[in-house]
Amino acid sequence: MGTLYDGIAKYFFPLLRTGKPGTQENLEKLNAAFDLLNTFLDGQDYVAGNQLSVADIVILATVSTTEMVDFDLKKFPNVDKWYKNAQKVTPGWDENLARIQSAKKFLAENLIEKL
Repeated sequence: MGTLYDGIAKYFFPLLRTGKPGTQENLEKLNAAFDLLNTFLDGQDYVAGNQLSVADIVILATVSTTEMVDFDLKKFPNVDKWYKNAQKVTPGWDENLARIQSAKKFLAENLIEKL
């Protein structure tokens, strides 16, 4: 889902350079990308098919970056449900989650202005 990655990159990656998020327009594009994924996941537990696939793992890695900045997935209930399930069923996810939490701590202490 290149649209989702692009939205995350344009809104959140400026935090790494400036300590501030991207523009309001970037946020609107990010929300639109999450809306699209939310609609796509309506009535589905997985992104492609009826079991965990590479597609889920790729999108899980993308969506997980939002945890570093406390982006609220509850606005997108299907994405939120899918994300929680994907974390549970993806082998080795605990190791990735630990790294996300370390990055979040670093960003909070060094770069990010409170959103």
